[in-house]
Amino acid sequence: MPTGKITFDDVYNNIDEVGLGGASAKIIDAFIEKYKDGAGGKRVIRRRPGLLAYKDFSAFGGPNRGGFYVEKKGYSIISCLGNIYKLFSDGTTVDLTTIEDGSNHRNYLHGQERVIFSMNGSYLVMANGGEMLSFNIDTDSLNYISDTDAPDNVSHVCHLNQYTLANDIGTGRVHYSSIANPEAWAALDFDTAESNPDNCVGLFDANNRIYVFGTKTLEQWVNDPSRTGPFARLDYATISTGCSAPYSIQKLGPTFIWFDDRKKLITLEGGGVRTHSGPYDKLFQSFTTVDDAYGDVVEMLGQVFYILTFPTEDRSFLYNVTSDSWNEIGYWNTSKAAYERFRCGYYFRAWGKHLMCDHSDGNIYEFSPDVYEDNGNIIRTLIRTGNIDHGTYQRKDNVYIDFMIQRGVGDSDDSTKDPYMGYRWRMDGDEWGDQVWLDLGKIGLSTHFAREVCLGHYKCRQDEYDLSDKVPLTFVGAEERFKWLEEDQ
Repeated sequence: MPTGKITFDDVYNNIDEVGLGGASAKIIDAFIEKYKDGAGGKRVIRRRPGLLAYKDFSAFGGPNRGGFYVEKKGYSIISCLGNIYKLFSDGTTVDLTTIEDGSNHRNYLHGQERVIFSMNGSYLVMANGGEMLSFNIDTDSLNYISDTDAPDNVSHVCHLNQYTLANDIGTGRVHYSSIANPEAWAALDFDTAESNPDNCVGLFDANNRIYVFGTKTLEQWVNDPSRTGPFARLDYATISTGCSAPYSIQKLGPTFIWFDDRKKLITLEGGGVRTHSGPYDKLFQSFTTVDDAYGDVVEMLGQVFYILTFPTEDRSFLYNVTSDSWNEIGYWNTSKAAYERFRCGYYFRAWGKHLMCDHSDGNIYEFSPDVYEDNGNIIRTLIRTGNIDHGTYQRKDNVYIDFMIQRGVGDSDDSTKDPYMGYRWRMDGDEWGDQVWLDLGKIGLSTHFAREVCLGHYKCRQDEYDLSDKVPLTFVGAEERFKWLEEDQ
């Protein structure tokens, strides 16, 4: 009696499900972990971490548009509706925006975008689409940068060799401050991205260089003391690839990852770029609005994740850099019985924790692999295979399927309760059958295998797994035993 392996391969979203063979059709709120690529490679599907309530800023208005951990002082800086707070590890806060400067400008961020932070010595400079703020961590002084020569329409700030640099939205200009003083600027102290003139939409420092992201190009600048101005463009390092979503740009080790002007996710590699979004290019390029997309890099569980969210489309995606695989990540709206975009609006690390600001309210969560819900809401993990035919369209009669899966972990709320994972299938593209339940077992159950018998006759079959109980998930694969049938059976 023949057997056939059922593996969970990478999701491929560029063709209709009917054409999917080995690739998975959907993986939502889980991720693929690979042990080895190529022939004999091993992979498992693991459930994504959950969101645990850490601090609620709703009383201050919310949402929080940025967080930055000041390691030297042991506190974080939070921007909540433009107001600036210190947040300590015990959850206490200090409001820093109660003082007004001499021009009667209240010391808060006027913009509406995510906050970009840059620490230059003792100064933490902040921008989010308007005027910049400067916070001196040694004197506890928060100041609106009131120098009339400073740019006042800034989305991105960074620093290099004690200069603070800031873009000027809608132009190719990059302004720079006086050395070691981000509160002092001169009207003519700026350079312009001119290799192929375009607007500067992102600005970052890395590798002792400044990376100037435009709508059509990426330029790299260095500090060159021999020039009249302090910065010089490296002509050989300019690439003709731009950025369509300024807040998708993130540092990724020594390089960068971002959503480019062709609606592709790319990284900077050597003298060019590498595309990573192939399995989702068709979907991404169908999105009408992408300039509001934002990304966050999260390193945990031995993996490096890039979470990409499209607010207008109300969808989020997780690219696992480590395994070079994709899946969707979301928030299950129980009242609508539908996925929404993931709750994270901003990610930062503090006190050894992975913290995420909610995109719509004042909550800050801890993103934790030991949590199996989102702030009290279920996580609905969904896995859908491609079409399983074991290499031929000859009719088959299923005898049973053995599932290799993590069992015996119990429900996180009730250790005496058996958690279950839903399982359904459809034959030859027909309607989905009724759901059955795979018992994941109470705490102490030692076997890794569950079995389902007599699924029926088929030429090709598609399986779907659905987990909402509060348990971790490690799904290794399945093996089916079946009989060959003649065509008239």
